[in-house]
Amino acid sequence: MMAGAALLVTACDRPLSALNPAGPAASQIGHLGRVMLASLGLVWIGMVVLVLAVMLRPRAFARVGLRTWLIVGGLVLPLSALVPLFLWSVVLTGRLMPGGAEPTRIQVEGAMWAWTFTYPDTLGALSRGTLFLPAGEPVVLEITARDVIHSFWVPRLAGKMDAIPGHVNELKVMADAPGVIEGQCSEFCGQGHALMRFVVDVRTPEDHAAALAALAEGRAPEPAPEWVPPRAVGAAAPAPPSPSSDSGTATGGPPGTGPQPVPMPPAPSQGSAAGSADVPTTVLRESSP
Repeated sequence: MMAGAALLVTACDRPLSALNPAGPAASQIGHLGRVMLASLGLVWIGMVVLVLAVMLRPRAFARVGLRTWLIVGGLVLPLSALVPLFLWSVVLTGRLMPGGAEPTRIQVEGAMWAWTFTYPDTLGALSRGTLFLPAGEPVVLEITARDVIHSFWVPRLAGKMDAIPGHVNELKVMADAPGVIEGQCSEFCGQGHALMRFVVDVRTPEDHAAALAALAEGRAPEPAPEWVPPRAVGAAAPAPPSPSSDSGTATGGPPGTGPQPVPMPPAPSQGSAAGSADVPTTVLRESSP
């Protein structure tokens, strides 16, 4: 049992693991999950003890009426866990983001099969495949989609948020420290769904401002001192792309640490069904042979 538990723990440090939080929202969600697991575990133990007691001493419980069993087993025990968990989740919702100044806003658009990020506070700043965030500062992501429903998911920062065409959903995030965090579309969206990955490049506020200035000028941002390529099994790490919106490619990133120009997925034609367009051979360098 201990060996099995040790093997399970080794999976907690994977790039897309929600058990390795890198921001306050993910930490609170993880804490809620642990509290839920413990509470429901206690309810399960109570039910097991009750069943064993009935099996071992059937005559002692024979006098207990059906109504009592229904009330205790169907109401008292479940509600004793569910009501506190509900109240705690309501309180937790208000704690997912710290108060303070008005957060920065970033526009996120999903399209088969890539993500585009626009930074309204810096005119002309746009990136594909890489979301740039300042460390220690709250950010509101305005998430939408161009074609079909996608789902924006960075498990180490926050929960999932659907990207719906014609509708904007807001997701509040904050990264604790500089580094690179991986994200993934978590809603099946066609043939290239598995390749719809992205990275979050978290930098110090000063380096973040410099990166956005470079994006606005059409240049690939210089690598930040804290920039560490994300782990990838048997593949080079994806890196911050270029902001060019006319080239049709996602380029850039810290020199020598990330991919070179990467073809962007073509938009499906008007006459084709969603997901029927040819899947590009490469979306991130991870997916190339």
